[in-house]
Amino acid sequence: MANPLKGEIEITAGDKSYILFFDIDAICAMEEATGKGFGAIAAEMQNPALMSISMVRRMLHAALQQNHPDVTLKEAGEIMVAGGGMLKAIQKIGAAINAAFPEASGTRRPPKRPKGRTGSTS
Repeated sequence: MANPLKGEIEITAGDKSYILFFDIDAICAMEEATGKGFGAIAAEMQNPALMSISMVRRMLHAALQQNHPDVTLKEAGEIMVAGGGMLKAIQKIGAAINAAFPEASGTRRPPKRPKGRTGSTS
């Protein structure tokens, strides 16, 4: 089960669930595969005129690798189709990016409380 607080987003394809997660390795894999920086890739994903199905499949594949390293690029395409198509995949990828980088999306994670303190000092 995916934990959005850890940056994980779930996508269901048929009767199987997968966890999407964008870590540094996923981003580097995307940049290396496309020859583009992550900012350019993200901008492309937000502009339907620039977006391609192969880019969406590549992003889905990269996001799957942390939790499903055996999934191939071809299988990522099959997951995209079985999971509701390209638009659904784009929504899930966007959610995974926002969950992984909440500061960039404007939804900051709450700071961790220091351990050992339980009340006021007055």
